[in-house]
Amino acid sequence: KVNNGNQLVPTVLFPDGSALPNPSIATVKAVLGA
Repeated sequence: KVNNGNQLVPTVLFPDGSALPNPSIATVKAVLGA
């Protein structure tokens, strides 16, 4: 649903409800405030 049905792209869903397709480790850490 988040990627319009594209199941080949890794997508990370965050606790705040946002989602990022194929994020880097640095981006995930930044969103999570780590």
